[in-house]
Amino acid sequence: MKIRNALLIIALSGGLVACESSSLHPEAKGTPNVTAKTSGSSVSFSDGTYRGKHINVVGKEDNAPFAEDAYLTRDLKGKSDVLVVGDVRINLNKNALKNDKRLDGIHTGHHSAIGRYKDRDIFFAYGMPTPAKVLEGLGKNAADGTLYYRGKARTSKNGSLEEGMGEVVLSVKLANKKLSGNIFGLGVEANINGNTFAGKKEKKDRYTTEIQGGFYGSRAEEIAGVFSADIKAGEDKGSMVGAFGASKQP
Repeated sequence: MKIRNALLIIALSGGLVACESSSLHPEAKGTPNVTAKTSGSSVSFSDGTYRGKHINVVGKEDNAPFAEDAYLTRDLKGKSDVLVVGDVRINLNKNALKNDKRLDGIHTGHHSAIGRYKDRDIFFAYGMPTPAKVLEGLGKNAADGTLYYRGKARTSKNGSLEEGMGEVVLSVKLANKKLSGNIFGLGVEANINGNTFAGKKEKKDRYTTEIQGGFYGSRAEEIAGVFSADIKAGEDKGSMVGAFGASKQP
């Protein structure tokens, strides 16, 4: 699946995750590593870090022409992070997210949050990331070197929000720096880089999925991110974008 020069922001509880080319928006002073990643088609991802926070965004370009106009900044009082998409400003404070009628698909954890901007079908994940060194230590202390997560996902199929929330089941093998599992019954895979992850899985003649996200909380209590899927056969045939959040299991 090809990702063009549009910005996919996962807003969990951390920062922006960078992909290919780095840039600074003139209105977002002090916003480093706001980047765009291109790999084709009409689906766009991007990520980066701002003031210690991490954010990822995904959207279909025909519905979400935000490209280089998406970035993370602060509100005028300097109290809340704000996602800016073109002429739209989204306050990422948890209470603001729940009360913003332009949004749906909102789900908040203790350390991260996900949601969707309805008019442009843009999903985001945002949060406070786990320190990379802490994450490495967790893998060494886990019984089998694996962390397990369960949670929920919200998706839009062919531009319309799907009813209900899909199941998310993920396993993280930190020694191998690999993440795998299922979102809405579709397989996903990713490579882990520090406290973030990104990857693509192709199931021949059935579907292709792409995922991007990060670990959140002081001890990776949560995972959150964004994803896309191109389903090639069956009654669910079509394109899908969405965001997901999951909690670490005992």
